[in-house]
Amino acid sequence: MNRRQFLQLSGVLAAGAATGSCARLTPRYTPPPGITRPEEKLLLKNASLVDVRRGTVEPGRLVLIQEGRIVETFSPESAQGVAADRQVDLGHAFLCPGIINAHCHMTIPGGISFGPGFFFAFKRQLERNAEECVKHGVTTVRDMLAVSDFLVELQEKICRGEIVGPRIRSCCAMDVNGGYGDQMSFLAKKRFWRQVDSPEEGREAVRAAVDSGADFIKLFQQPRELFLPGKPLPVMETELIRAIREEAERRGLYVAVHHTEKVGLLRCLDSGVRSLEHMTTDTVLTDEEIRRIADGGPFLVPTASVAFALAYERRGDPNWGKGFSPRIAEERVREMPRLIEEFCEPELAPGSLRFFRELSDPASFEARHLLPWPDPSVMNAAANNGSINTRLLQEAGATFGCGNDGGVPLIFPGAMGVEMVLLQEQGIGPAEILRMATLNNARLLHLEQELGTVEKGKIADLVVFAENPLEDLYTTLTPRQVFQAGRLVFGA
Repeated sequence: MNRRQFLQLSGVLAAGAATGSCARLTPRYTPPPGITRPEEKLLLKNASLVDVRRGTVEPGRLVLIQEGRIVETFSPESAQGVAADRQVDLGHAFLCPGIINAHCHMTIPGGISFGPGFFFAFKRQLERNAEECVKHGVTTVRDMLAVSDFLVELQEKICRGEIVGPRIRSCCAMDVNGGYGDQMSFLAKKRFWRQVDSPEEGREAVRAAVDSGADFIKLFQQPRELFLPGKPLPVMETELIRAIREEAERRGLYVAVHHTEKVGLLRCLDSGVRSLEHMTTDTVLTDEEIRRIADGGPFLVPTASVAFALAYERRGDPNWGKGFSPRIAEERVREMPRLIEEFCEPELAPGSLRFFRELSDPASFEARHLLPWPDPSVMNAAANNGSINTRLLQEAGATFGCGNDGGVPLIFPGAMGVEMVLLQEQGIGPAEILRMATLNNARLLHLEQELGTVEKGKIADLVVFAENPLEDLYTTLTPRQVFQAGRLVFGA
């Protein structure tokens, strides 16, 4: 069975081939009662307001909210006489803008199971992914390739208020015939997927994507499969990438490119794309290459969580035991079971934990498996060369966004706090990481006029933390309260 057949089998199971009871599924998350109606004024008092732009805290601030937006922020001295229908005292807790996950897959479950009841658990896990986002302060996401019908259904449920969930910016993904993305194309209808093999086909696909409502374009530069034995794959040439990027920009969209090797990085730089997803893993970049990236200004979204979830010891792999992998090996044995329990549906948790334990055995990469087995080589290189490149690029002043690739096995869209802590452990400071996950991501998504900071006129997506995230990013794992467009969606 090859990788395409594996994904097709997964799609069949997701479409309902499996059967069984859904009695163990967790109930839908119920947000707390509304504090005010949208037209009423809500005043948040005694907020330690985190200025993500400057990396500072303004103590004792007041924030006035109405119709889902921030009317004004005040100092105590200037707030005399401010009228509000309801006041909430934050007790000097730390108030931040809502977190944005700039790279995730909302309709891929993250959990692993093919047992009885899988279909019900799969569908419920997608809803839970949305709920766990807002419960963990993630109020906006950028979906990087969707299972078409499921994403539309999820967005409609969120819009109707049947479940809570983040606002979702979605893409139209494109790749050449037989490429990495093309192997997943059966999951996505034409609204979300196009196969392109020439510049003209690329330009035509962009026009169709605009007509179908895509927010941006995603392309692929993945020259080998990520399942054993890792056979070579065709990738886009520079001319095709540039044609798509130029047509997208003419029509108000931007291009993001999945890449893992330097040849893909250089093609992306030559093509002028806006964001580079993941990180170059096959080598440490030269000073000249680092300077070119930093000066050129593309956004980099390193997705450190991928290595944390999928980098494992494989006998003979020169990247294991270097770079960030020793820290992964130390922390993951303790943290992964906790994350699975926190984010997985009960039906998916045992299979996910079993999958994790099998991956942790080096012999699993030499054994035969019924289904294709992940090749950890690229992930191990991400933990080594990728972590080094991330640190060097950050030190050189490159522009970073932040996303965790939630949805792929053992990673969940709401677990952005984990991604932020991992980046901190790779050497990036808390203030910069918080800026990456808020203001920088808002700029990347073309939403900087609406989101990313706590300022007058912006949407009132707000997260309250007990401790100062500029000093300790571990506090982002457990928000105290979350507001989405002025509505309290988590906390008391």
